[in-house]
Amino acid sequence: MTIAQMPLLTYEPEPVSHDDLHLQSYESKLQLVRDYAKGVALGFSNGFFLHGTGGIAKSFTVLGELERLGVDFKLFNSRMSGRGLFEALAEYPQSVHVLEDMERVVKDKDAQGILRSACWGQRGDDGRQKRIVTWATAKGVESAVFSGGIIMLSNRALDDLPELRAIRTRISHLHLEVSDAEIAAQMRRLARNGYSHDGKTMTPDEAETVCDFVILESQNKLCHLDMRLMDNAFRDYLQWREKHSLCHWQTLVATRLDGRRDELAVVGPKDRQQDEDLRSLETALAQFPTTLAAQLEWCRQRSKSRASFFRYKRALEDRAAR
Repeated sequence: MTIAQMPLLTYEPEPVSHDDLHLQSYESKLQLVRDYAKGVALGFSNGFFLHGTGGIAKSFTVLGELERLGVDFKLFNSRMSGRGLFEALAEYPQSVHVLEDMERVVKDKDAQGILRSACWGQRGDDGRQKRIVTWATAKGVESAVFSGGIIMLSNRALDDLPELRAIRTRISHLHLEVSDAEIAAQMRRLARNGYSHDGKTMTPDEAETVCDFVILESQNKLCHLDMRLMDNAFRDYLQWREKHSLCHWQTLVATRLDGRRDELAVVGPKDRQQDEDLRSLETALAQFPTTLAAQLEWCRQRSKSRASFFRYKRALEDRAAR
């Protein structure tokens, strides 16, 4: 056989799974978060405001990047007054200050002024901004030169108020939106490594079993996925496996999801993603001639399964019947 007669060898690339695509999408979003956090840590940006629903790795990603860089950062959460913010910036003027789940601080008029001053200043002859933060009382004026950074993590966006828009123009701002498909792919990836808590471990097989149950039950009950849900489900399983629960672990997890479903029923349209999914389905059903065509278009747009299509369709029908 001559070389010319030899059959050509063709290369068939490995098919890319849906999970791989969702993980790539999820990772690209988290990389954007890391880059913004890194910009603050290295002084390229004075601040960063990140918001999105809970349990999608906002804090984990930001804190992980700051730890990886080895920068000096101070973490504050729960509650902080305007005065408390001033004192923290004055005590640690060169640190990165991470304000986690402190929506109230941006509502505080005093804190708003401090944040504006801490995130921007007049540029001097050397090209650097001199950010002077002051606190004035009847006893006099206290001041501090702040050269660090501020990162704010929140479940809610900055309100459309002039004072808050002034803060937003001074810093990086990102709304982290993650789909259920991306979270499910990340859950399955983590479950393949097993799980450990307080000296107790789960094999990859055990973790994957629990993970699959969480994803399926969440879909059946129209509950959005998040990483905290899987972590709690793993703990429910460990409690049952260690014989500290008379109820089966699946009952514990399912009841936990029922509680979330009740919360969604109370919140209603405030759950932005679910509301958007329902409205987009309503539009698809109105625009496309057949249910199948609407199904294909909606599943493509929202990265949802056919099963999700019919669950959301039933939800629309139930809403119309009420």
